[in-house]
Amino acid sequence: MSNTLISERPAGGAPRAYEFPAITRTEMPGGEVVAAHLPGQRMAYAGVVLESGFVREPVGKEGVGKITADLLREGTELKTGDEFALALESLGASWSGSVDSDVLRVGVQAPVDRIAAAVALLAEALRRPRLAENDFDRVRSDRVAKLTTAWAMPGTRANEALNRGLYLPDSRYSKQDTGTVASVGALTLQDVRDFHAANLALGGTLLLAGDLSGVDTAALGKILLGQAAPPVAPPPETGARDLVDREIVVVDRPGAVQSVLAIAHHAPRRDTPDYTAIEAMATILGGTFNSRLNHQLREVKGYTYGARGGFDLNRENGVFSATASVHTEVTADAAVDALAEIERIKSGGVTDDELASTKAYRTGSLPIALQTPGSVGGALAQIVEFGLPDDYYTRKYTEYTQLSKDEVDTAATKRLFPENAVVVIEGDAEKILPGLTEAGIGTVRVDDEGQA
Repeated sequence: MSNTLISERPAGGAPRAYEFPAITRTEMPGGEVVAAHLPGQRMAYAGVVLESGFVREPVGKEGVGKITADLLREGTELKTGDEFALALESLGASWSGSVDSDVLRVGVQAPVDRIAAAVALLAEALRRPRLAENDFDRVRSDRVAKLTTAWAMPGTRANEALNRGLYLPDSRYSKQDTGTVASVGALTLQDVRDFHAANLALGGTLLLAGDLSGVDTAALGKILLGQAAPPVAPPPETGARDLVDREIVVVDRPGAVQSVLAIAHHAPRRDTPDYTAIEAMATILGGTFNSRLNHQLREVKGYTYGARGGFDLNRENGVFSATASVHTEVTADAAVDALAEIERIKSGGVTDDELASTKAYRTGSLPIALQTPGSVGGALAQIVEFGLPDDYYTRKYTEYTQLSKDEVDTAATKRLFPENAVVVIEGDAEKILPGLTEAGIGTVRVDDEGQA
């Protein structure tokens, strides 16, 4: 039996022009309305971004931000939790919420002809939450249970040790973003009320995305931002550790049949001018199944089911990280090979084929990813949170079409520091320590400071 090639695979065409929806901004007494008009989109997104990220949690109250965000949908001063859920359902609306290092974001999606009622419901939940004792006890217990389960899963302890390796002990970044079993378990309802009063009661930015041709965006802004808000205080210092030499940190997990490998170092802020080049380089290194890290560690060596790497850039700082779960017996070899791949792209750059494939992937996926009101709302949140220009996504698309190999190679040289990385390995210390010491890739120490 033979196969005959009857046609050539069609080649991709030149990328089409893309333009992110135009943004309008309306100043309000308590903040700003940032809106994107999407003609023909009958669903709409309304969200609020507040300067209430986990960096603003009081010392010893780690996790209070996420608990507060969870409680916002548990009822208001005017509605029980069941009544609030029914009110959302009656509007055909869905609720979303998230907390990162810098901001807290909550939002609703609803049919555009009901978006005013949805915004009123959002404002009621945000400004006048019920914050009842029984709801708090249940939400806190659920969070403690999740944290306890996470601590038993591979990777959580490695991530915690990685944070301690990157940041000073007094830095909020040195601790889990969700808090610990101890910190969350010790929270009180008054802690939540205090955090809400200090961070959520006033102010913010209202995001709107959908067909807004018949929507009075200023009127919606007045619902949420009609009352003047005090100036936002600057966040605490990041507290990053100076990374001089490579550190190998072992987190003992006796009996583990796999090791969790994590390599990380500091990176620039999200608003860095070379973000597109950094993203392209990271895609080639560890951002797709065909990336160098996954190809070497999975396809060539068979150490793991998957390896990945990339940059997580925030308002004031950033982190590069590469991770994989590998067989215990090849832990040291996997660490050596992962570091070598990072060094190889840093010193040798990328190939023309890798760059062409990445540019095609990014220019093809970006417009598709920004087609819905919810995804455009998420893009607006990025613009607000990181102070990006209103036409940022239009610029980014154009940058990808024009991105050169020299720019990507420069990003690799300038932004990767495997020689100064923190390398954390969570696994059976008795089995993996000899190989790591013999590998000679850095000073090896055992971290036993972990806390669930």
